[in-house]
Amino acid sequence: MEYLKTIPNEYYIYGSIGILLLGIILGFTKTITVYRDFADLTKVFMLVLAPLGLFYVLGDKIDNRILQNIFFGIEGLLLLWIIVTTFIDNRNIFKTLLALITKIPL
Repeated sequence: MEYLKTIPNEYYIYGSIGILLLGIILGFTKTITVYRDFADLTKVFMLVLAPLGLFYVLGDKIDNRILQNIFFGIEGLLLLWIIVTTFIDNRNIFKTLLALITKIPL
């Protein structure tokens, strides 16, 4: 564990960028399926836009515990749906992980 503490933070950033670029390149060459179609792209955007929309519409009512549970349940189901469809598209756990690492930040 001491070894991990001596690695500068820049290397983690460089490694993350390298993995992201690898996913983009493999997606362009059709080695992995990052986005199946525009509906798949919409699901990923909704993963980010749904919370923003709910916070905008509900505002201070978001303190309600029931609304928070509903919100996190919807977000969890949406993320699960994205993971399952990405696995169905790639049929390989490593390709799926690389596609998810590429898909979610983009």
